[in-house]
Amino acid sequence: MTRHAILLASADDLLEPDDDRSGNGLELTDMPANSRRALGAKLYSLTAREIEVLTWVARGKSAWEIGEILDIAKRTVDEHVQTAVRKMGAVNRTHAVALAIRDRVITI
Repeated sequence: MTRHAILLASADDLLEPDDDRSGNGLELTDMPANSRRALGAKLYSLTAREIEVLTWVARGKSAWEIGEILDIAKRTVDEHVQTAVRKMGAVNRTHAVALAIRDRVITI
């Protein structure tokens, strides 16, 4: 099953029973951020902290800046990023951020 199929199957659980995808205008972006994050966590098995770190990476923050914001060591930030990259099957942090944005795991 592709990642998109998993995401769409998971999204079905969040839709009202009468909702369908034929012209009702319901988009994943209409879901609350925490619901999108839950789907992302399920899709890629990301932790809340990994999603939070990827969000800051997407906003252009360095590992040092993210560490200051989250009150964690730069090395810990780097480990969260590398773990997310691995879990997502990305080639680097930029690719991981692009996948996370595409799949609406994070917003910038």
